[in-house]
Amino acid sequence: MPESLENLHKIQIPTAFPSATTPLLHSEQPLSNPESSPAIIAPQNKPDEPVFWKYFAKTFTDVIQLLKVPGLPFCLALFVLRPIALISRAFVYQHASETFHWPMSRTNWLRFSEAVGSSLATFVFLPLLSTYLDWKDHHAKKLDLNVIRFSLLIAAIGFAILWQSKASWMMAFGLFICGLGEGFEPSLKGLATSLIDGSYNARLLTLATVLEVIGKLIGGPVMARLFSIGRRKDHGSDGINFLTASLIFVLLMLAALTARLKR
Repeated sequence: MPESLENLHKIQIPTAFPSATTPLLHSEQPLSNPESSPAIIAPQNKPDEPVFWKYFAKTFTDVIQLLKVPGLPFCLALFVLRPIALISRAFVYQHASETFHWPMSRTNWLRFSEAVGSSLATFVFLPLLSTYLDWKDHHAKKLDLNVIRFSLLIAAIGFAILWQSKASWMMAFGLFICGLGEGFEPSLKGLATSLIDGSYNARLLTLATVLEVIGKLIGGPVMARLFSIGRRKDHGSDGINFLTASLIFVLLMLAALTARLKR
């Protein structure tokens, strides 16, 4: 036999495929080099503070800063006290029904007098007053402050009339006067934003909205309790809620008279 054939028989051909019982990787063999593969560590985030506390702390800081601005504490007090006083007007119709022994459906015409007064204040009286004060060379801040003073005086008179009303026409007239004293909200916001830098306007208006909501939440139960004073089966309310609203507007008007603003 040739030598090449003898060498051919001596070559051992390895098995092409490993057996099914042979593991492809030994369990002792690592999948990768630990030094070359950085360890993946899960981030440990600190627990966040509740959103409510963050908002509360931010609002509290803003209030402290805004209270340092001359004239602005008066505006903030007006934002929260005005809704408390105005919410007593919602009891007028029940008061009329109990006082004059009307069904509630008969009190709807009283809303017309209030709407007329509010419309005249918004579209006639306050624009005329603003034009007159501007003609007198009042600067913008003083103009807004004088409009607020006038409106607070009118509102105080209107609620005092509601407190003393003994006839339906007198109650309608009181609502008409209250409507005349409602239109100073644009002047109030204009005055408040003119006292601070423009970058704080958004925070101020947000705070004003929060204060108005707080005023409504407080004013509803308080005025309802005051309205219940004097109510009996054969007697209506004494109208103490209207008197309280009138006194609130008087106090705010006195504060407006003593307010000092920077030019």
